[in-house]
Amino acid sequence: MKILLFALFTITSGIAFGQNNLPCQEKEIFSPLPNHEMVGCEDREFDSFPINFLDAQGNRNQETKEGQKIVTYYRWQGNWDDRPSKAMIFKNYQNAVEKLGGELLYSGSAAYFYFEKSGNKYWMEVNSDGSGDYSVTLIREDTMTQYVSWTAKEINKAMAEDGQVSFYGILFDTDQATLRPESEDTLKEIATFLKENPQIKVYLVGHTDNTGNPEHNLSLSKRRAEATVQYLIQKHEVPESQIKPEGVGELSPVASNLSEEGKAKNRRVVMVLRK
Repeated sequence: MKILLFALFTITSGIAFGQNNLPCQEKEIFSPLPNHEMVGCEDREFDSFPINFLDAQGNRNQETKEGQKIVTYYRWQGNWDDRPSKAMIFKNYQNAVEKLGGELLYSGSAAYFYFEKSGNKYWMEVNSDGSGDYSVTLIREDTMTQYVSWTAKEINKAMAEDGQVSFYGILFDTDQATLRPESEDTLKEIATFLKENPQIKVYLVGHTDNTGNPEHNLSLSKRRAEATVQYLIQKHEVPESQIKPEGVGELSPVASNLSEEGKAKNRRVVMVLRK
C-alpha cells in the first residue's frame, strides 16, 4: 500500500491542503519535479531548523540554523509505478543547488544543502518517504526582528555590540508623524539608556516601506524621527545634544517590499551611534 508522507505532515502540522493554502507559491526558489503539485506550505518569519552535514573527518554532525523558514509539500500526480525514487529526487535538487554554486552537505534519510542566492544564505532539507511525494524545507539565514519592547539593558548591550538598534515599538498614525500612545514603553527604555550613558550620542533614523511616493516617504521618515526626538527631549528630559533626527525614507530596506510582512519590517526607527 502506498504510504503517503503527507498524511503524517497533515496530522503533525495541522495543514489542510488545497489551493487556498499556498501563501508560499511565489517564494519557491526551485521548480518542482515533473508531475508534482504543491499541495501545502508553511511560511514562518523566523524559526529554527536542524541541518545535518559531514565534518572534515567524514562524521555526520548537526547544527541548528535560524531565519525565515519556508516548508513546501509536493504530491506525485503520476502513476504509482512511475514514481521517482528518493535518490532521483535528491539528485535533482543537488544538481540545481550546484548550478547556483552551492553544495550537498549530507544525504541519508533526507538530503541537506547549502547555497547562496541574491545575497542571501540558504540551508535546505529535501525529504521523501519513497512514495514519490516529497517536502522541501528552506531556511533563509537571518536574525530575528525584535518586536517586543527593548529594555534599557538590552539596548545598551546591542549598541555596544552592533552600534545600532532597530525599534518596531515606536508607532505612528498611518501616513502621519503623530506618535501613538503604545510607543511609550519603548521610548521610556530609550530615554533610560541615554540618560544612563550621557557620553553616548546617537542618530534616530526614520525608515518607511516603499508604499507611495519616494519623496513623500523621505519627508515622512524625517518628520517621524523629529517627532520621536522631540518627545524624548520634552517628555523624558533627554539632553538635546545626545540625539539627532534623520530620515532615509524607503532607501534602506531590511526585507522585500513585495509582501506585507516585509513592509512591516522596513517600517522602523533605528538608533545609530554617532561621534
